Amino acid sequence: MKSIAVASVLSLALIGCGSETVSELSQDTATRVLNAALSSEPAEIIQLIQQQPEYANNIQCIAYHLDERGWDNESFDYFMKVTFNTGNFKRASREDLATANMMKLVMSMEDCS
Repeated sequence: MKSIAVASVLSLALIGCGSETVSELSQDTATRVLNAALSSEPAEIIQLIQQQPEYANNIQCIAYHLDERGWDNESFDYFMKVTFNTGNFKRASREDLATANMMKLVMSMEDCS
């Protein structure tokens, strides 16, 4: 039985944002978020998902939208702080998620779903 996290990651497929160059910081953020969403899955499932082109397309899409919204070191540091360096949204409080920095990430993820 697939978890909601796996279903969500797979459903985000096929929306790549072209061959736009994205910043390493935005790409790292997107990778951390997707990996955190998969973290409760068995290693074989995670590996299978990460091998799919849709996984890379989704990272590219989120990173592109983060760059468009001005994602910067301050935003990334705040994101890591409120998720206790895990990249897992479940670790952040509702108040933390409602801040301007976190809304950049939330909106970027929504743009790619």
